[in-house]
Amino acid sequence: MDVDKMLIKSQQTELDAVVMYQKLATRFPQEGDKFKSLAADEGRHAAVLAKLTGKTLRPRKGLADGVNVLVSLLGKKFMLGKIAAFEYKAYDTYESLAEQFAEMQSVRGDERRHGDIVTSIRNGL
Repeated sequence: MDVDKMLIKSQQTELDAVVMYQKLATRFPQEGDKFKSLAADEGRHAAVLAKLTGKTLRPRKGLADGVNVLVSLLGKKFMLGKIAAFEYKAYDTYESLAEQFAEMQSVRGDERRHGDIVTSIRNGL
């Protein structure tokens, strides 16, 4: 995938994650502060990517709704495992972007931390 497409896809993914974490914060108030913090980080990531792409995108709210449905169907522990895996995958995916764009280095590091946070929430169930 070329860099421009990767940046736009990443920007969209970060925006979608904001809404997903906000919905999880509402659904699971006991972990609400952690999910809200993750949402704020994802929003910052989307802003970093927006500066790189020069594009204004909107989150796909249907994706967050889908995650909530899957939590109901498959269980919280299962879905949090999937979300953590997705965060770790983003860490790997952002390696090449971090090499090209200094501002992506902190974004990349956050993704690994996010995976750890979601894993700790999952393990605490």
